[in-house]
Formats: sequence, structure tokens, C-alpha cells
Amino acid sequence: MATTTTADFLQLAYVIRLTRTCQLVPSALLVYDYVISIDREVEYIWNRPRSTTTILYLIVRYFGTVYGLINTAVFLSDVSSEVRVEFSWLCRAGRPAACCG
Repeated sequence: MATTTTADFLQLAYVIRLTRTCQLVPSALLVYDYVISIDREVEYIWNRPRSTTTILYLIVRYFGTVYGLINTAVFLSDVSSEVRVEFSWLCRAGRPAACCG
């Protein structure tokens, strides 16, 4: 029977922390991008007449943001593994598995 040592637990804690950091950094960059570009978006998108291009831009920009933030929230939360598996299946239905936490 294999024994688990303190070093094994420390290694596991390091991997978990690294994984969560790698999930959080892109979300932080996404929020930063919105903050620095909101003035241009208002000027060029919100203040112009609605067209197919404008609507597609808004769908892509905001659907992706909502998806990314929900994915990060689920991944970083302490929800049960069953919920995490269900969310992973849901996101794989529309995106490659590599995108899911």
C-alpha cells in the first residue's frame, strides 16, 4: 500500500494553486481589456446605427465574456465535482475541451 507523504500534499497544493492561477489570469486580462477599451466601444459601436455587424460584434464580445467569467467562477469555487463535471460537459458541447476548466 502506498503511503502519502507531506511532500506529496505540498506538490498537490502547488499544482492546484498553479492551475487556478492559470485560470484566473486570462479572466483578469479580459476585464482589463474591457476597462481600457470601453470609451472606444461606446464611440464606435453604441453611438452608431444598429446593423448586422454591430449586433454580431455585441453578441461575440459579451457572450464570450459571460461564458469566460462563469467558467472561471465555477472553476475557482468550491462546488462539488458533480457540478463541475456537468458544467464541463455543457461547455464542451459548444467549445473544445481545452477551453473548459
